[in-house]
Amino acid sequence: MINYSEKTLIILAHIDDEFAMAPIIKKIANINTQNIKILYCAERFYDSEKVRLLRRRECLSSLSLLSCKKENIDFLNNYFFINDLKLFESTFEIYQYLDNLIKSFRFSQILTLNFEGGHPDHDSLALLVDKFAIKNSISKFFFPAYNYRNNFGIPLSVFIPLKSQVNLFNYLKLNYFCWKETFLIALIYKSEWKAFLKLLPFIIFNLFFSNKIYYSSQIDIDTVNWYKSLSFKIYKAKYQEILSTINRI
Repeated sequence: MINYSEKTLIILAHIDDEFAMAPIIKKIANINTQNIKILYCAERFYDSEKVRLLRRRECLSSLSLLSCKKENIDFLNNYFFINDLKLFESTFEIYQYLDNLIKSFRFSQILTLNFEGGHPDHDSLALLVDKFAIKNSISKFFFPAYNYRNNFGIPLSVFIPLKSQVNLFNYLKLNYFCWKETFLIALIYKSEWKAFLKLLPFIIFNLFFSNKIYYSSQIDIDTVNWYKSLSFKIYKAKYQEILSTINRI
C-alpha cells in the first residue's frame, strides 16, 4: 500500500505525464510537500528551445496546482541527454542517477507510469524502475496512463489497466472530483493541446464519475501483446531492443 508520509520519488518519462497521476501526487504533496521529489526524463529535442522552455514552464504550473514546490522538481536533461521515444538508450544514465539520488534523498517508495504498451518511453521507464526498486528493496507503484484496451468501441483506454492486467491492480478510493486537477492540467498544457484534446473525453468522464485511481505494485511483461500495443503500432518501438537494454543494467 502507498504510504503518504514516506519519502517518495515520482519519476516520469515526459513533461505532462503527471496528468495520469494527479490525484495521488496531490494527496502525497498535501501531507508533506518536502517528502516528495519529481523527476522528468525525456524531452523532444527536435522542438525549438523556445517550445522546450515553454513546456517546462507549463510543467511547473501544473505541479504547483498539485501543491508541489519548484525546488522538488527536476529535469534529467539538465544532466545528460534523453530524447523523446529513445528513453531506453539512456537507461544506464538514469539508473546511475537514481543510485546516487537514493543516497541523498533516501526515498523508500517510487511511483511511475505502468508497463502497458501505451508509449515506449513509459514502458522502458517502468521496467527500469522495477529493476531499481527490487535491487534496493523499496516499494514500487505503477499507474496506468493510456493503453490499447478497447473501450466502448474506441481502441484506447485512459486511466484503467489492460484487461490482461486487471488481476495485477488495486485501486485507491479518493474523494469525488479528485480528477479536477487533471482537467485543469489539460488546460495548462497549451503546447500539447492536440494530445490532450484526444484525452479530454476520458478526463471529463473521470472528473464526474470516478473517485478512484488504479495502481499495481508489480509488472508482468507477458500481459502485454506488443504487436497490438500503441508502442508498436504508433511509435514502431522494438520490444526486444528495449528489453535487452534494460537487462544490461
